[in-house]
Amino acid sequence: MTGEKSEEHKAERDNLGRDIKILDEFEFADYLMKDVLGYFQYVNASVQSASPEDKISRLPEKVLPFTRGWVITYSPKILVKQMDEKFQFYHTRSSLIVLVAIFEVALRSFAAHLNENEHDSIFKGINPELGGYKTLLERAFDFVIPNKESIYSGGYKEAINRLPEVCLDVDEARRLRNLFMHHRGLFHESYEKQAIPINGNIKLHPQYLKFRKNPEQKVPVLLTHEEYISYSCSHNELLHELHDLIQRKYFGLTDSGYYYPREQPRLKPKIAELDRIFTGK
Repeated sequence: MTGEKSEEHKAERDNLGRDIKILDEFEFADYLMKDVLGYFQYVNASVQSASPEDKISRLPEKVLPFTRGWVITYSPKILVKQMDEKFQFYHTRSSLIVLVAIFEVALRSFAAHLNENEHDSIFKGINPELGGYKTLLERAFDFVIPNKESIYSGGYKEAINRLPEVCLDVDEARRLRNLFMHHRGLFHESYEKQAIPINGNIKLHPQYLKFRKNPEQKVPVLLTHEEYISYSCSHNELLHELHDLIQRKYFGLTDSGYYYPREQPRLKPKIAELDRIFTGK
């Protein structure tokens, strides 16, 4: 990095020495993942608290608009019955797809900023816009796991020791997302073949083992409420740990890791600004 770029980059740091761009991308992803978690819990609670009769009463009576010129006839009673039976699996699938997308975008943003600033970064040689998400994750895992003792200045040992399992969770969520997007939500051999090993281990869903015994059978990916919460926690933990290490290793941060109570005064105007996305104000 040239002296001129170094001086320019110093101007992009906050009073703790953190890179502002990396901090902003982290906080935006963190905010969005909190929103998805809140939405996940809210919708789940709403569905559980409403009776079938109440749901039926709030649905259009006989037809649903399918295109601007066509409608489809349906039975609100049958729709409610079917959705109540499948709700958990549909809801977890939709939420997981969004969760993985948020984390992927954050990772690509980190990579783009590090590469633009000519750091000899973990993402060197990868085009953040075109490179595969798997490759980006591999680089991120290879960065955080060997450096895990540096997270939070060596504090919070439980989180540090859990990091390999967290990485396995994040990788499995990627592969499950791919099944939803590319294999109609059915288990496929690519789910195992595309896994990223962590310390020689990969994570395989119990339902996949049924498919592996008989690849000719169609085994759908059916995730539970508890499984989604676990994937959500892992993505949030890895986001925080990756952000902490990037700031510490590349930008010289020596302070403790990201701490919400300390950040609150600075976050309030940002949260208000982000809320404008939904309110239009």
